[in-house]
Amino acid sequence: MSALNNWHTTQIDYVLAFPQAPVDREIYMHIPKGFKIDQGNTQDYVLKLHKIVYGQKQAGRQLLLEERKMSPEFVENQIYATELCLEVEEWLKLESYTREEMEPSRIEAAFDHFVTMYSQICDRDGSGTKTLKTHLPLHMHQYIAMWGPPTGWDSGPSESHHKTQVKLPAKNTQRREVNFTAQVSKRYHESVVIRKGENLNLMNHAVSGMNHNRKRRHGNVFLKGARFEVGCNLRGRPAMRWLSIDNAGKQAFPEPILRFLCNILLPITSFQEGQERCIKGCTELNSTVDNNDGDYIIFRAHPNYRSNSSQNCDVWYNWAMFHLPELFDEDDFFVYIPGRILSFVEVGELVGPSGYRGIGIQPSQPHCVVQLFEGPPTSDFRRSNTGGDYSQLVQWGKLERGLFLVPCNHIVGPAIVVPNIPPIEHNNGRTTNESNNNEREASVDPIGGFFVVLNRKEWAHQFTKLIMDD
Repeated sequence: MSALNNWHTTQIDYVLAFPQAPVDREIYMHIPKGFKIDQGNTQDYVLKLHKIVYGQKQAGRQLLLEERKMSPEFVENQIYATELCLEVEEWLKLESYTREEMEPSRIEAAFDHFVTMYSQICDRDGSGTKTLKTHLPLHMHQYIAMWGPPTGWDSGPSESHHKTQVKLPAKNTQRREVNFTAQVSKRYHESVVIRKGENLNLMNHAVSGMNHNRKRRHGNVFLKGARFEVGCNLRGRPAMRWLSIDNAGKQAFPEPILRFLCNILLPITSFQEGQERCIKGCTELNSTVDNNDGDYIIFRAHPNYRSNSSQNCDVWYNWAMFHLPELFDEDDFFVYIPGRILSFVEVGELVGPSGYRGIGIQPSQPHCVVQLFEGPPTSDFRRSNTGGDYSQLVQWGKLERGLFLVPCNHIVGPAIVVPNIPPIEHNNGRTTNESNNNEREASVDPIGGFFVVLNRKEWAHQFTKLIMDD
């Protein structure tokens, strides 16, 4: 159109998908350059916004809540329906159920509730819920009563066995009618023996490699990664050095972590005569916690992961769930606390029984410097319009002030933790979401806290509670 009519065009790139969403508060802005006022100076006036403009990140939420008429109740129902689907999916993946769970009347009532909620909340056009996918759950109680957990229903491997157990061995026979069946059976048996031998050989190599690898093992956990030492310099100040030449010049751990180790752990550590007074540590921990198949879970605490910069960048601090019964009553023995791991250290021999902030320090065991929650995360972080919890799979909590020194054998598994940090306005009027903004974290962390997503086992447990609820 502009070419045909010889019009002058100007291109504007919007980074937001909702540039015309309504505002949810009073917002004023300076009059832009080029705007003229008949009377007075532009410096004496401001503009009041009625629609979202470039740079405001609440645009999507406001458009969905107001323009699309998505009320808070609608959003809450969508959250409930989504979480219920996730709970059912994880429950169906369980390998075994209790006798009470497999009672047909209980399963029938639970799946009837699931289909009813899905039908009411997720209204579909066309056939609606009269589809095969929504009809099958109505008979789930019958199928489980006949065949047990759904994990044993898959017939795919049996249907494809002819490729691995018949066709491949048959190619290595003489293909004579008289002995074809016997040779196919023999070739298949030989392939199974060879495959088992190869797996055993690989396992022996893996065990041999781990035995000769220079890793600090302590039971079912061992430290690895980049190694470092922490101690006091000639001026008595905390200092750190990397033990590998490849890490020389890289960013060290923040000073509060080094000061914590020098003030808490260094005085209670027993050193031999002539031994250098320093604490050794690593940036990674391999553990078999919460894992039944023998694979290791890697936890990492690195101030400058995979970066050669001497600046504070590429920070990697994993979250984990900790079992700390000594901090709670006996009734809360199975309560787990999320914590952000800041460093891994090797605790040597101690001068005597020691502990810090109610947690015992174990000699000759790996420990981690952690920021722990004030207590177990809670589900009542937001008022629900339906009377129950706002979310069944997401909890909320705040960090305790100060640091903790926790033995690594208290780690029960990884944690998914998301900071509840909204963007803040800066002097230039722009907003930022950079994770290394210390000013922002210091200003909103006491207010926003953190969201904790429950692990998949807890998702299945939530649906189990629904089944057992009379």
